[in-house]
Amino acid sequence: MVAIPLAIRSLSRGRLRLTDLLADWGVSQGEHVLGVRTPHEYLASLTRFVTADVSGQVGADVLLLAGVEDHYVPFRQLGDQLNTLTGARSVTACVFTREEQAQNHIQVGNIASSVRVTLDGLDERDLRSGLLNQDAE
Repeated sequence: MVAIPLAIRSLSRGRLRLTDLLADWGVSQGEHVLGVRTPHEYLASLTRFVTADVSGQVGADVLLLAGVEDHYVPFRQLGDQLNTLTGARSVTACVFTREEQAQNHIQVGNIASSVRVTLDGLDERDLRSGLLNQDAE
């Protein structure tokens, strides 16, 4: 569950704002993405997005990407997810750091690096050409 500071900064557009600007942005963005109107609805809806119940049933190849300084997804979740993918055919984890400027959420700063890793993974499994051919049909 997301830890949210209780301190309130101001009332903006009829909505209480959190003191921590990053947490406030995260909640606002979450409300927008999930189509809910209040922080309470956002936090309540997060319970629907738990992979622990199904991760062990995944039988495909899995590629996990993580930024060590991700502001939205705690880095420890990579290890948690790795431990639950017990039925996967293969599991590859790629950790992005400040050194390659891809340490942020969805590797902002060097998105090309994460795209390269993803495409290389598809190439290794000879899947990329099949996907490209499928799009042409």
